[in-house]
Amino acid sequence: TAGLHFTPELLQAIKDKGLVPSAGTPAYSDTVEKGLVISTNPESGTKVEKNSTVEYIVSLGSEGVEVPNVVGQREGAAVATLNDAGFSVTTDYANSDTVAEGKIIRQEPAAGELLEEGGTISLVVSKGPEMIEMPNVIGFTQEGAVKELESRGLVPSCFMVVNDGSYASGCVVSCSAEAGTSVEAGS
Repeated sequence: TAGLHFTPELLQAIKDKGLVPSAGTPAYSDTVEKGLVISTNPESGTKVEKNSTVEYIVSLGSEGVEVPNVVGQREGAAVATLNDAGFSVTTDYANSDTVAEGKIIRQEPAAGELLEEGGTISLVVSKGPEMIEMPNVIGFTQEGAVKELESRGLVPSCFMVVNDGSYASGCVVSCSAEAGTSVEAGS
């Protein structure tokens, strides 16, 4: 009876042979599909007396496959590892100041958890740090330049220069990053 679908007809077939069916505790199986009978006790083909009890165990399916750790791997290698382990993969992308571009920031479910074969693992891949275009603040007042830079997620640092009269007093005359270039957010 191992591998048979557990159905009312199967129960009736056991009863028709003059036996008493008894459900055992369902169990996980990597080889027998969910809902199929894993085993009987006594085993099929064993001679037993009429009215003997036949215990059957129904499969709960696979308990799952352990999810490998791919955090920190490059996207292509991570996807290949997970596909080779029998999982599907979805990816999303996010900025990270701590994880290099193209590497996995996090995964769900986490490494070590059990997931059914064919289950889906979600990956978040680093786009690297968030980059912002440096605005042109030359000629702004110090206060105006600070507000503009802070509104873009930058951290301004100002210092005074000696003015020989060729610049407007209290205005920005130079920047460490050129206008139009990409700078890291928070810098």
